[in-house]
Amino acid sequence: MDRYIATELIPPFLFGVGAFSSVLIAVDTLFELVRRVVESGLVVGVAVQVLLLKLPQ
Repeated sequence: MDRYIATELIPPFLFGVGAFSSVLIAVDTLFELVRRVVESGLVVGVAVQVLLLKLPQ
């Protein structure tokens, strides 16, 4: 019974941890790009391209 409960709970837990980590990394990257656009005048189109290229990492 314990093994069944563990096998039912571990995959969703690992998926949740992975999804949450991915969201945090994406938000951090987004804030960094917004800061660069505001401070150094980076073109918004270039910032969007950088964001799209960094997301798969």
